[in-house]
Amino acid sequence: GIVIKQATLFENKFCVYVALIKSLTSGNRLKDAVDIGTKVLTELGVHCLSPPPTNRTLKKDMMELKIKLENTTYDEFLKFREMNDVNMIAAMKFLKILLFPSFVLANQQYYPMIVTKMIQLTLHSGTCTESC
Repeated sequence: GIVIKQATLFENKFCVYVALIKSLTSGNRLKDAVDIGTKVLTELGVHCLSPPPTNRTLKKDMMELKIKLENTTYDEFLKFREMNDVNMIAAMKFLKILLFPSFVLANQQYYPMIVTKMIQLTLHSGTCTESC
C-alpha cells in the first residue's frame, strides 16, 4: 500500500499492482483481484464496468465485435499495426492477468467483459503479446 500511495508515476505502481492481484487471486479473493484490476484499468484510461455490464449490454458489445471481425479479412489481420501506447500495453497486461480470476469468479460476466475489452483494444490500438 505504501508504494502505491507514494508513487507519482504509474510505472512505479505497475509491479506492485501485478503482485497484489496475483496474491489476491492465489488467496481465492477473486472479487477483490478483479475490483482492483478494474480500478487500475480506469487509471490507464480503459473503462471496465464494476459490477460488470448486464447480459443484454454484453451481448450487444459481443455482436458488434462479431460483425467487425467478420468484416475483417485474414490479410487485414496480418497487417494490424503493433500496439505502441504504453498505457494500452499495460492495460492489456492487466486484462490478461484478470482472465483467470474473472473466469473462476461466481459471477462469470466479468470474463466475457474482459475478453471483449481485449479484442476491442487490439482492434483499436494494435496488437501486442497479450492480443494472442
